[in-house]
Amino acid sequence: MQRVAGRFIYSASDLNNDLECRRLTWLENQLVLGKVPRPVTGAALDLIAGKGDAHEARYLAELRALHGGAVVAFEERVENTIDAMLAAEAKTLAAMASGAQIIYQATFFDGTFLGRTDFLRRVETPSAKWPWSYEVVDTKLALQPKAYFLLQLCNYSEHVARLQGTMPVNGHLVLGSGLEAHFRVDDYAAYYRHQKAQFLARAGHVTEAYPAEIPHCLICRWTQNCEDRREADDYLGLVAWMRSSQIDRFTAGGITTIGALGAATDEQRPLGMVDVVRDAARASGAAAPAAHGKTPLLRIVAARRETRLLAAPAAR
Repeated sequence: MQRVAGRFIYSASDLNNDLECRRLTWLENQLVLGKVPRPVTGAALDLIAGKGDAHEARYLAELRALHGGAVVAFEERVENTIDAMLAAEAKTLAAMASGAQIIYQATFFDGTFLGRTDFLRRVETPSAKWPWSYEVVDTKLALQPKAYFLLQLCNYSEHVARLQGTMPVNGHLVLGSGLEAHFRVDDYAAYYRHQKAQFLARAGHVTEAYPAEIPHCLICRWTQNCEDRREADDYLGLVAWMRSSQIDRFTAGGITTIGALGAATDEQRPLGMVDVVRDAARASGAAAPAAHGKTPLLRIVAARRETRLLAAPAAR
């Protein structure tokens, strides 16, 4: 996400981010507007990014060994101006018209979405413009395809269709194992169009979502920002093994912080909450003085990239 000449320009990554976490969309929007500082990424995220770049470079080397001079590469950075984006797409179109076997780092810009796909591969299926056409090939470290990978493939394929006049039949992922997975674009096009429309509607009126912890937090550059917010709020989700359904029940009963949880009486227990769940959670909330000077905590431990409050496992 970026703002150029007074307008927001989005990418396929923004679609992916919005699918994973609405707060992430809000944070990126606030960053572009200059309302929050740029987050500092840690060594773990830098390592993942480095491995991703290495995986892409290996595949590029394989393609160059196979196709030689038939690989057209655009490795220069595209400047953040409308004219530069349009010029970069014009170079991509020229490479496609020339019939290049492989195009590396092709750039697309439709005025709203800027895309830079890892690879375009020529296939001998005629397009509306040429006796050949192109399909998208993206490299991913993951060993299995994920839903948001397909959003990205569909977004890039939409750009390709705009330039060649024909929608690509397939999109491809080169996974971390080296295996290539193939997907029919039409099978996911309706899903993509729905997600894109929903994203654009929200992007026009971005609202802040609470930073509840989700799996994506482990690979997100905003993790520390959200952890700090949860800690400052004395958020119930800091209690280990506390499920979102339990948080909802406590909140509905007026218990919105760990401090309030530790001080809760039997009369305040949520309707339908099993006694052992309530007692285990209350014991965790009432155990010992807080490390941050605000809330009683039993013990704080570092687990993965999160701060967790130790508690007895909730009954299931």
